[in-house]
Amino acid sequence: MTTEARPAAISPIAFIFQINDGLIRQTLSDLPADALWKQPAGGGNSIMWIVGHITQTRAGMLSLLGDRASTGWGELFRRGAQKQDASAYPEPQAIKAKGIEL
Repeated sequence: MTTEARPAAISPIAFIFQINDGLIRQTLSDLPADALWKQPAGGGNSIMWIVGHITQTRAGMLSLLGDRASTGWGELFRRGAQKQDASAYPEPQAIKAKGIEL
């Protein structure tokens, strides 16, 4: 890929990252700490698991583009991962910080 084509090819990904960042900030801004790992009624993933998954996916996308991005979290947030006790996951602040870093 030429350097001229690269910015145009990355623009949609950068836009998705920007939208995700805004939605995550808005969602987490007033959420009490005890709600971060709470599983919604009827199943589904906690909001912190979703943020971890988005961050892990972002690192994977960046790696595909040639950036050696890694969260260091292994398979904790991969699609289909088994739900763990909250103590098995990184601290919420670490997940947020990694998301901002990427």
